[in-house]
Amino acid sequence: MSRLEDGLGARLIERSTRHFRVTEIGQAFYERCQAILQEADRAKSIVTEAQSDPQGVVRMACPLGLVDISVRGILPEFLERYPKMKLQIIGSDRRADLINERIDLEVRATNEPETRTMRKLDRARRILVASPSLVERSGGLNCVDELADQPTLAMTSCVTFHTRSSSARMMTNGSSGISRG
Repeated sequence: MSRLEDGLGARLIERSTRHFRVTEIGQAFYERCQAILQEADRAKSIVTEAQSDPQGVVRMACPLGLVDISVRGILPEFLERYPKMKLQIIGSDRRADLINERIDLEVRATNEPETRTMRKLDRARRILVASPSLVERSGGLNCVDELADQPTLAMTSCVTFHTRSSSARMMTNGSSGISRG
């Protein structure tokens, strides 16, 4: 107690060998310290509550083609499990600037390998389809390479198709569009 009083430069308690009495400044100091401790306890409870039950806003960037799939398939279950969470979904086909746009999570389709900050959520399969009238007009398609001469609709600028016996790489006009041979 003497070190505290020396550090403050004030007498907080009048004491003798038989009695002690809190000084007026000692009482004021005590009450202020009690208020500080109560505020510290309140601050600690905010952190404890946030850690026990996730809450707040999560900003998620997602390609436009995956927004409907994400919202319909995954997010309702997430929101039900974590009712204090709010999701803000930013649909865009460009890669987000995670730092400057304050994006917490980005879902994207990529062939990049996993890293410490990027995980594979699922595997997508590409399916090659053609309308019966296109196949008829072209005189029938016998192999994947013949697609280069046909009109195509693709979501990427370069598409690679694999079959059991061969593969073909096809470029389209731009990042999303139709290419004719």
